[in-house]
Amino acid sequence: MVLVFMFASYGSHVGKDFCEQNGKYNCNYWKYTTLDWFLPKPLCMYIGAVSIVLLALVSPGFQWFLLTSPVVFMGKISYTFYLVHMLIIDWAMDGTAFYLVESYENLSYNDAYLYVFLIYLPLTIFISWLLEMAVDTPSKELAGEVDRAMRLD
Repeated sequence: MVLVFMFASYGSHVGKDFCEQNGKYNCNYWKYTTLDWFLPKPLCMYIGAVSIVLLALVSPGFQWFLLTSPVVFMGKISYTFYLVHMLIIDWAMDGTAFYLVESYENLSYNDAYLYVFLIYLPLTIFISWLLEMAVDTPSKELAGEVDRAMRLD
């Protein structure tokens, strides 16, 4: 549980500068977990990353979780998801959220972005999966064949 706490607390640390710039944001939790901002944000991120790696190494329950089908699938499409997600966020999500707020006068930006996230996340996963199957996997196979051919020479 300590490693989960460290990952969740330090891995999500927003930093003192963010808290000072956004007065409405409640940062007391990070103020206390970083010992009154004594631990800098990069160190907190490092602690969070190391704690999740250690958790994966020592926890049979977490290892089981990492081997479940949804997590393995997301790991397989993670690179194409990384490449595609910003295109969808910049082109589609922002425009859709703005349209929703303008069309429905009682809808806040936070609610609009939640709806847009719930709409576009499955779409992004689907597009990433298609690109993984159509581009990434064949490219890896071709690279492997070229590598094997080069070793034979």
